[in-house]
Amino acid sequence: MRKLNLTIILSLAFVFFFYFTLWIGGFSAVFLMFFTGIIGLFLIFLILKEVFVKKNYLAFGIGIFALCIVIFRPIEYIIESLKSPIVACGYCEHTMTSLSINLRKNKTFEYNAGAFLEKEMYSGNYTVKNDTLVLNFNEPFPKRLKDTLIYQDNWLNELGKEKEKEHNHNFKLTTNSIWK
Repeated sequence: MRKLNLTIILSLAFVFFFYFTLWIGGFSAVFLMFFTGIIGLFLIFLILKEVFVKKNYLAFGIGIFALCIVIFRPIEYIIESLKSPIVACGYCEHTMTSLSINLRKNKTFEYNAGAFLEKEMYSGNYTVKNDTLVLNFNEPFPKRLKDTLIYQDNWLNELGKEKEKEHNHNFKLTTNSIWK
C-alpha cells in the first residue's frame, strides 16, 4: 500500500480551512485564518521540496493548484460573473468596518452592513425615482438600516433623523451608471 503524501494532504486542508474560515466568520475565523496561513507557508516549502528534491510532479501540481484556488479565488469569480452586472456601488467607512452597497442592472442589490468579524449581508430589489433610491429588503429586515437614500454629488446619503447612538450612512460611489 502506498503512503499518503503530506503535500497532497496539506493542499486539501489548506483549501478546506480557507473556505471554512470565510464561511464561519466571527472571532474564531481570525485564529483559523492565521492557522491557514501557517499551513500555506508550510505548503510552499513542501511544494518546493516535491519538485526539486523528490521530483514528484503530481504532488507538486496538486499543491500549486491548491495555492491558485486560494490566491486567485476562481469560485468567487465564477459566482460574480453569473450575476447581473453592477451599475452602481459604493462604500461607507467606519473605524473598524466598512459598509458597502452594490446595485445591479436587474434592479437587485446587495447591502453589506459592515458587521465586525461577521458577515451581515442583506439583499432585495430597488427602485430609482429621480435622485431617490428606495431599497426593498428581503427578509430578514434590518433594524438599524434605512431604506431610502438620496443621490447627491456622487454620494448616496441615508434619509432619516439621526438617533443618539446611530448615524446616517453616506456611501461614496465608486461606480455609477444610474445618475450621471
